[in-house]
Amino acid sequence: MFVLHMKLVGACIEKFQEKDLETIGELEQCLATGVKENGATVNSSKVLSKIINEIASEKLKEEDKLRILMLVIICQSLREKERNALLGTLENEKDHNAIYNLA
Repeated sequence: MFVLHMKLVGACIEKFQEKDLETIGELEQCLATGVKENGATVNSSKVLSKIINEIASEKLKEEDKLRILMLVIICQSLREKERNALLGTLENEKDHNAIYNLA
């Protein structure tokens, strides 16, 4: 039983690291609350820059990108240039239109 438990723990940790869930969770938390984990106010331009880098990376699946982009559009006041930079990371035209229409 112990061996099975350790295999499951190992598989969970592997998925957590593979999907970079720590970074994604931090970004989502900052977007949703406007506060970092230490209680400091979030610098929105720094968070936006980090989001663009994360979304442009190959690590994220398309549904993860969409979820983060939806949070950004809903929670942040974006200029057209910023919105276009984010939308430019999407591959699917339907996804692009759906996210654009949230604004």
